Amino acid sequence: MVFKIFNYCRGKFGKIIFGIGTDFCHDLGVKGLNIVFKMIEFDGLPVAKISDEMGKGMCRDKAYEDYVKLLNGIKNG
Repeated sequence: MVFKIFNYCRGKFGKIIFGIGTDFCHDLGVKGLNIVFKMIEFDGLPVAKISDEMGKGMCRDKAYEDYVKLLNGIKNG
């Protein structure tokens, strides 16, 4: 399903960056827990969550976070 979303959006927007939320991936027929899991690294490399809402972004590596923001034209706030 994620690849279908990506392929549909490819070429329609500048950069395609998205995550899959609880309602989308939790389809077990029972109410999901009110818990947020955030990836902090992948294969030993840092991961950055960038948000336009104060306090929702996170990254353990400030230099990598700044790099991701630079690549995506996001000004440090």
